[in-house]
Amino acid sequence: MEGLLQPGHLLLIMVISLIVFVPGKAEEIGRDLGRGVAEFRRALRDEGEDRSAS
Repeated sequence: MEGLLQPGHLLLIMVISLIVFVPGKAEEIGRDLGRGVAEFRRALRDEGEDRSAS
């Protein structure tokens, strides 16, 4: 498992995923991924505020 997330490997995975998913589907996946990251950040921020208030 060592070196699995090297930039070259990630690039290859990205290219393969773009070939598999048509461009319209890739946009939807990107949008959903962005929303997920935003929700994760918001949850972390809310958790930090809760701990500082205690």
